Amino acid sequence: MKQVKAAWSAARFATKTLICIAVFLVIFTGVQIWSFVHTGGEEQSQLIESVFTVVGLECGGLLLKRIVEKIFSLNDKEVNPRDL
Repeated sequence: MKQVKAAWSAARFATKTLICIAVFLVIFTGVQIWSFVHTGGEEQSQLIESVFTVVGLECGGLLLKRIVEKIFSLNDKEVNPRDL
């Protein structure tokens, strides 16, 4: 258990976010399947579209942040908040 906690605290923010998104999508998909079976075939397309749009935007934002970090090498420099 300590190894899991150590690995989780050492992981990058983006990695933690992607793991949380993956868990959320698995749970969301399971609930949608249950809802589809329970309601007799009615699917909630607007909810599904909205959720996947938000998740896509979040992943796109993380990807853009990573690209900007690589281009401008922000990871290598320590930025003092007073310098901003």
